[in-house]
Amino acid sequence: MLDLDNISVIFVTFDSCTLETALKAQTTDLNKISPTLEGEANSTFTYPAHYAFFAGHLPRLVSERYYFESYTNIWRSTLASEHSNETMLTFDTKNIIDYYTNLGFNVRGYGGVSFFDTYKRNNSLPTLFSNFRYFGLKKNPPIDERVPRLASSFPLNNINEILNDININKPFFVFINSIATHIPYDTPDSVLPKDYSNLVSRLYKEHYSKQRHQLNKIPFSKVEVEIFKRRQVEALEWADTKIGLLIDGLPKNRPVLFLACSDHGEEFGEGGRFGHAHYHPTVMKVPLWCGLVNNPSTHNM
Repeated sequence: MLDLDNISVIFVTFDSCTLETALKAQTTDLNKISPTLEGEANSTFTYPAHYAFFAGHLPRLVSERYYFESYTNIWRSTLASEHSNETMLTFDTKNIIDYYTNLGFNVRGYGGVSFFDTYKRNNSLPTLFSNFRYFGLKKNPPIDERVPRLASSFPLNNINEILNDININKPFFVFINSIATHIPYDTPDSVLPKDYSNLVSRLYKEHYSKQRHQLNKIPFSKVEVEIFKRRQVEALEWADTKIGLLIDGLPKNRPVLFLACSDHGEEFGEGGRFGHAHYHPTVMKVPLWCGLVNNPSTHNM
């Protein structure tokens, strides 16, 4: 049995990434952690999905029932119903962040989307951490000025700073919210199609309007929809290379529980709408990876 009280944790969320995107992408480094697993999201948008995560509720596994062959849950609050021995770690604090803090772990969080903006006084997610850094833009620019995003606004583009924050002499719990797979699906290395900014402006307006169109009258051509989908695939592939750099920089021969998942998916017109924050199977089906890194003697999922 794994003793999670003594194992460091890295938890990464790929904002808005669909299961379809994860299955199409070449995720060499993520697949060193585990195969791509299918999960059911807890919510349709970032804010409640992350509160559920920090309460111990990862996406419910669909493609595999167990973590590490034996457990249906990684974390479970004592407030939840009993599940015999199917949980790896049971915590009695308000959330897992408090639990690892009380254990004396080096607990740190890094955000990219605006729900983690520490400059907004009503944003409560970052206040769960005593050490939190927001890399994203401090003020949302107008829709037509959101592409391309600044390279510094991507948490996974700041791997060296994150590694420098990790105290290798004590266990750590590190949370990273990755923005690459969120609208507008660009990365610091993106070669964007001509007039992509205008295309993204139209997509944002559809996302915010929540309008449902007839399937034969959606406001984007098949070519434009495929551009969005391909951009998200390329964004996840970019993030995957950064995950590899993160793992390579961790202390060797000290196991780290590595969890990565999407908080929710995205609709690209499959049901007549675009974006997220509404119900559709493509919004609720999400990818998940879970395993131990830097511990070759231990079996991953």
